[in-house]
Amino acid sequence: SSDLASGLDVTTSQVFLHRDPTSHRRHVLWVADRDPLAVPVGRTPLLACKATDIWEPVPFGLDERGQLVTVPLMWNSVLVSALPRAGKSFSARALMLYAALDPYAKLDVFDAKGSPDWRKFSLVAHSCAYGLTPSRTGLPLEILLSTLYEIKDDVQDRYHRLSEMPTDVCPEGKLTREIARNPRYNMPVRVLLLEEFQEYLDAGEVSKEIASLLVFLSKVAPGAGVILIGSTQKPSGVGTGHIAQQFTSFRDQMQIRFGLRTSS
Repeated sequence: SSDLASGLDVTTSQVFLHRDPTSHRRHVLWVADRDPLAVPVGRTPLLACKATDIWEPVPFGLDERGQLVTVPLMWNSVLVSALPRAGKSFSARALMLYAALDPYAKLDVFDAKGSPDWRKFSLVAHSCAYGLTPSRTGLPLEILLSTLYEIKDDVQDRYHRLSEMPTDVCPEGKLTREIARNPRYNMPVRVLLLEEFQEYLDAGEVSKEIASLLVFLSKVAPGAGVILIGSTQKPSGVGTGHIAQQFTSFRDQMQIRFGLRTSS
């Protein structure tokens, strides 16, 4: 792309080369009239604070052609990775704001760095903890561990109940929008946010339990309506031995990955 940009006398960020999906020999070259990164995208529609529907994709931003980019949260886990001050928390918060505006969604928010970025979510979260040091609400790692066990039990109970429902109510054996939004069933879509989750997996002996539960949830929970959103500075991994393996297993279960500025 840099060679093409040089030949066309434009910046590298104005040149986009894509393989034609219909042929291994054809490519599509698209050149922007001006640098897309220099054009403001405007205000997110979420600032209108209107009710959202988590079963619909999240409006996330605009691509280089000014077209809307959306993120489908249902049945997926999302990994956001970036170095500090590169937009990681901002991106994850955009997804969580959409979830918070759905009156039927149930949120659990855990921010290992304890910054102000996520504090306001305590107003709408089912459970939350900030930082790693003890606070008035308790030990963050213990609160996280308790929440993970509670979500695991909830997931197993949901699958048991879904499997016993008639096919006209639950045709595929997994959560539906109608079931999730019916208070009678008590199975709302859940969203678990883990900011700087590498810190939870590098906190000593308790990390083994946390890692095991996160791997279980990332593999099993989406079908029961549990969405995981994780952000990290270190997508390559942390720790050694069992923890390192669990980190990799958890990371690799993330179907949607959004990388900003990273170290490699």
